[in-house]
Amino acid sequence: MKLEKPDRVEPHQAVLENPKFSSPGIIFRKMFKQKMNTMARLYQILRFKMPIFYLYLLPNDPSLIKAVDEHEANSQRIEKPPGTLKSLKIGTPVFVQTLDDVTIWPEEVKFQYLDAEKLQQYVELSAEQMQEKFSFTLVEKRTNKLIWKADVKRGVF
Repeated sequence: MKLEKPDRVEPHQAVLENPKFSSPGIIFRKMFKQKMNTMARLYQILRFKMPIFYLYLLPNDPSLIKAVDEHEANSQRIEKPPGTLKSLKIGTPVFVQTLDDVTIWPEEVKFQYLDAEKLQQYVELSAEQMQEKFSFTLVEKRTNKLIWKADVKRGVF
């Protein structure tokens, strides 16, 4: 539990202009055993010469998506359909798979529900020898089922 200082106090309520929590997040964390809808967000990191991408797999929680967008403000978001093909449980291990010459780190992550004020986990994709495009998939480790797929073309970013 955390106390937030209100932005203003009115006669019958305290107002938080930009709260750092979400009520769905509180509820979801209580239900770790249930599957939840997930979103994938892909960003290109612009401060490096070689193409480097960060892939985030997040619960479909607007406060988390906003936090990642703000954290990656100096990066370019690669527009891809964000919805995944299946819902996931907290703790589900996933990995990125590609046939292209791309360095992936870490090789595996567990789907997590972190507070919006914490740095969200991501997978880094370094495409040093990138051709015109590269393709990759996000796969659930235990079942080997496809979660999300993307093609990134050189001219798009």
